Amino acid sequence: MTLIGRIIGYAPKAFNYTKRLVKASPYIMFGDAANAGAKAASAVTKTADISVGQYIKNMIKAGGKGIEANVAAAKAATGSGFFKSMWKSIKEIPSVLGASRRMGAGRAMVTAKAAGKSGLALKLAGFNGGIKGFCKGIGKKLPLIGNLFLIALELPNIIKATKEKGIGQGLIETVRAAARLTGASLAAAVGTTIAGPLGGFIGFAVGDWLTTKIVGKSYSEKKALEQEKDAEALERVQRMQQEGTLPASAAAPQAVQQPSFTGNPFNNGYQSNPFNNDNFSNPYADDIYMQNMNFNAIA
Repeated sequence: MTLIGRIIGYAPKAFNYTKRLVKASPYIMFGDAANAGAKAASAVTKTADISVGQYIKNMIKAGGKGIEANVAAAKAATGSGFFKSMWKSIKEIPSVLGASRRMGAGRAMVTAKAAGKSGLALKLAGFNGGIKGFCKGIGKKLPLIGNLFLIALELPNIIKATKEKGIGQGLIETVRAAARLTGASLAAAVGTTIAGPLGGFIGFAVGDWLTTKIVGKSYSEKKALEQEKDAEALERVQRMQQEGTLPASAAAPQAVQQPSFTGNPFNNGYQSNPFNNDNFSNPYADDIYMQNMNFNAIA
């Protein structure tokens, strides 16, 4: 089968996977679906009888199933309401961070006591453990926390695009932002599973960067780039004018100054005295009839 035939044959599957990802994307962006998918993917083990490519496919398939299982559980818990699930996940942030901090501090103090530490050393161990636990809590909620931050950055762009270019451009920017949030969430979940909170931060940044490369610059970024180019072009022309190196074809033509209309249709427009002997400036110099005529009487 040719390459084009393979692509055409795979198109229905790609469409199906894309549709399922779109349905799950809200729960990936604002829920725990990304973390669930990353955990399911990391649980896949590589055996000697499968290739690296097949192993990656198995991880992706397991991750997808983990995401869909989490989405189904979230719908069942909130009566299939996404916004209820999202609000529940947002409200859980303080409690998750607090519980992670307390758990980290408690474990660190138990370990310090077992090592014979007491007093200030014990308190410092608990403090450091609390910070580590707090960071782990951020790692658990990183996709949601990071996405809330990205939404705060993307909202002005969406509003500006809608205001200046209409609802169509606003929808394009909304889809672009959603793709960016989904990509960052998935990468953050994978990073957290592999290397903890630090891996989550790195994964979020890398996922956002890669998605931005795919979906392109935002409306505000494109407009700012155009304005910057226009300003550079204007500055270049002004500099060439000052240096005297601007080509004549590039210079703006000067407006021709027309004589003002005084209300007298017989005003010659050349000199105020119609009887001036300057033949070059008076078009009536050779006209005897016009020279003997009273201009004031005509006016």
